[in-house]
Formats: sequence, structure tokens, C-alpha cells
Amino acid sequence: MIRRKHTGVIRQILVNVFILISMSSFAQNKIDLANLKLNENAESLLKGNADIQKGEMFNRPDMISYGISNKNFSYGTFLPEHIELLSYKGQLAGYAFKVYSRNDQEIIISYLKKKYHDLTKIESSKEIYYSYKDKNLFLEFQGITPEQLNKGMNAYLSVKRMDFNEEYEKLLKQ
Repeated sequence: MIRRKHTGVIRQILVNVFILISMSSFAQNKIDLANLKLNENAESLLKGNADIQKGEMFNRPDMISYGISNKNFSYGTFLPEHIELLSYKGQLAGYAFKVYSRNDQEIIISYLKKKYHDLTKIESSKEIYYSYKDKNLFLEFQGITPEQLNKGMNAYLSVKRMDFNEEYEKLLKQ
């Protein structure tokens, strides 16, 4: 009787350990984009993603965009379907993704309001635009109204390191 009781306890402990290991390995596989410093090695972040489309931006080999069918990245609790990782001089310089539902848009907006206290909001009849800027980071979120969503449009979050954003803006104007 004692032996059977201990076997059950040991079995329960093993099950709990297995669950904890599974949960921690799942959590380790997901990278929260919001926690990146935007100075990581871009290519090392791509490991574990199979469907990657790589392209030069503005025909510059030091500005690369990696399109990824997402499996490894989150943004807070949101899991984007597709992500663009932006590399500048070999380092991660930014990321961007589309948001396809009103509910997901609200999740992103709520997260942005909590994380960035100086978030600026501009609202029009067609979109809700949020931006944040400091010496290191430029963030913009283009949200949409329910009517625009019904027409097939989507919201879009873009986060860039400031030095990359400045170079990007210069190149856009040329």
C-alpha cells in the first residue's frame, strides 16, 4: 500500500516536471519582438524559420528585409502571421507586421498604451494613427476603422531603430 502511494506521487511529480519543461521550451522558442534591443544579429534571429524571403532595400546590400512566415515571434500576446525583419549593417534595425482583425488591433493598441507612455494619437475618419519617438526608436501604428476593415484593409505596426529610420526616410525622398 505504501509502495503504491509513493508510485502515484512519483508519477505525478514526473508529469509536473514534463509539463514545466514543455512550457519552458515553448516559451523559449517564442521571441517577443517588443523586448528586442534592435541591435541583435539579424541572421541569428532567423534560425528556426523555414519560409524566409530576403531582399535588399533601395538596392543597398547593407539594408535587408527578411519576410518571414512567422512561427517564432510574438508582440506581447499577439502572434503575427507574417513579419518583416529589417537589418541595417548586419544588425536588426526594425520589424513590421500587418494586423488583420479589429480585436487584434485593440490588443496591439492596448499594449502600446501600456508600454509607451508618450504615445501620440491622431484620429481621422479612415484611420487611427499612433506614434512614439525617442532618441533610439521610432514606432508607428496605423490602425483602421471597422468600415475600412470590412473593405479588406488592415492595420500595420512598424518599429525601427532611429538611425535606420533616418536613413530610410532619406532614401524614400530620393
